Amino acid sequence: MRKVLITAGIIMLLFTGIPCPAQAGPGDEPIPIHTIQFTTAPDGASSLAGQIVTAQGIVTAVYRQGYVIAEPAGGPWSGIYVYDLEHRPAPGDALLLRAQVEEYHGFTELTNVQEYVLLARGQPLPPALQVPCADMAAEAYEGVLIDLGPVTISSAALGFGEWEASDGAGAARVGSRADTW
Repeated sequence: MRKVLITAGIIMLLFTGIPCPAQAGPGDEPIPIHTIQFTTAPDGASSLAGQIVTAQGIVTAVYRQGYVIAEPAGGPWSGIYVYDLEHRPAPGDALLLRAQVEEYHGFTELTNVQEYVLLARGQPLPPALQVPCADMAAEAYEGVLIDLGPVTISSAALGFGEWEASDGAGAARVGSRADTW
């Protein structure tokens, strides 16, 4: 059984758990971002690379050529970059997407967005994880909101818009795609 809820001009289909022949949003049930991102492969590649998946998350950052979505609870493996030139969501938008999992220069991302459903606006962002600078480059933190804590800028110009931050125990290279506050 489906119920239709209309709020602020957005139509949302709410499922009560009873099977229904029609589906709400993209084709399949959403796969957790954690499942898409998690890997034990030495090269960091997703086990779902090349597959079309349905994913759901909260937009945490928007860039010129895409955006990042993350699971509301946050945590390691909980965020993923979406390469999408067509849609311009805002941070806090809840999205349901059907897209292809790809590896691009060592990063797992969603590309070729086939379906895009805006579920809600103004959702709280996932909590940022406290991560030491030395651990920030780990695969588990790809697309995840990170709080490096108090740092000093150890090198302001590494080229290509990148800089280095140090927390005294290690250093982290921060790129121009990263949002900072």
